[in-house]
Amino acid sequence: MAKYQEQGQLLEPYLENIICPVMAGVRKKALELREAADQTLETIKDLCILVYTLVIVCGCKAVSRFFPHDVSDLELAVSLLDKCHISPSLSSLAHETAGMMETKCVLVLWLSVLVLIPFDILLVDTSLTNRCHEKEEVPPLVQRILKISREYLCSAGTLRRAAGLSISSLLARPDMEKAFG
Repeated sequence: MAKYQEQGQLLEPYLENIICPVMAGVRKKALELREAADQTLETIKDLCILVYTLVIVCGCKAVSRFFPHDVSDLELAVSLLDKCHISPSLSSLAHETAGMMETKCVLVLWLSVLVLIPFDILLVDTSLTNRCHEKEEVPPLVQRILKISREYLCSAGTLRRAAGLSISSLLARPDMEKAFG
């Protein structure tokens, strides 16, 4: 990949063939994460490192076009990001383990695509299925996304850009005007 660093456009015709299977693997492993958490998270980290490398070489926009964008993936990505966010992967010196920053960056970038779903987030948030929710309140799923993304705004580089993109995409939704307006 290093030889493409200066000319990422050379990889762009092949991005779909590279990213779609890798992100399908991330999605599949995220669904499996409920059983074997540690090993599955390591596999997800490895896949995300590959995607992150492509993000660095080709840019966020070029890569994120090929991320999965099913409505059901929104809660899946948020819960996976939650697991990475609270994962005991920090050492006593508060350095992240190898691949964790890349994983968080790819997941936040994936969220920036998923929050663009054309449905009201109130309809997607399964935590609201048994509760009555006011239209003017911020849905719990949105609160989780904002909480994590705001913390990543303090990071440097690509993770901060991805967090800013995720927050701006989320807050630009028409249904967020009611909650924050």
